[in-house]
Amino acid sequence: MRSIVFTSPAGTTLPVLVHLPPGHARARRRRWPVVLHLHGGGERGADVRALLRNDLPLRLLRDRAFPFVVLSPLCPRGTTWAGLLDALLALLDELVPVLRGNPRRVHVTGASMGGSGTWMLAAADPARFASAVPLCASVPNEPGWPRRAARLASVPVWAFHGAKDPVIPVRHARVLQAVHRAAGGRSRLTVLPDVGHRAWDVAYHDPRLWTWVARRRAPRR
Repeated sequence: MRSIVFTSPAGTTLPVLVHLPPGHARARRRRWPVVLHLHGGGERGADVRALLRNDLPLRLLRDRAFPFVVLSPLCPRGTTWAGLLDALLALLDELVPVLRGNPRRVHVTGASMGGSGTWMLAAADPARFASAVPLCASVPNEPGWPRRAARLASVPVWAFHGAKDPVIPVRHARVLQAVHRAAGGRSRLTVLPDVGHRAWDVAYHDPRLWTWVARRRAPRR
């Protein structure tokens, strides 16, 4: 993995970890699936290396053959993804073409604060995303939620949550799924028995999840 610094048109600066799959440099004509990963609240700050402590970036240290372009921005201390939605969409606008990503195969995932961010970002621009994978997400503490989950009706969602999560009770996931399904969304929720808050330790290592993600395509825009 390598790190870059992205600055949005509005002047927001985000350090970003970038994973490129094997063969990316040689396959100049290939268009790759892209995963935007949003970390949880514990990694906020200015040191992008904090993202390597756990979650999806830790897996990528051990699995360099992971077959997706993965973008992992760093959320500054004192803020949340709710205040960075425009910057994240601008990041995708710039980096997906530069990294030869497939615009119909852009996915968003995240855990805890990043799980809530996953719901919010997909609701902000649902036509952009082929899938959303929120892990141990709370109902966003923002106006219009959980009703805004209906905006994702066109986006397939596979959520994961620990049955014994002491930080964010599983009822949050059930509420969001219910709204998404009521709007006609294709929504899956996997409740992990005997798992607490660290749902990412299980979900991100499940090959069935990545097979499912790889098969999703966004409608042509």
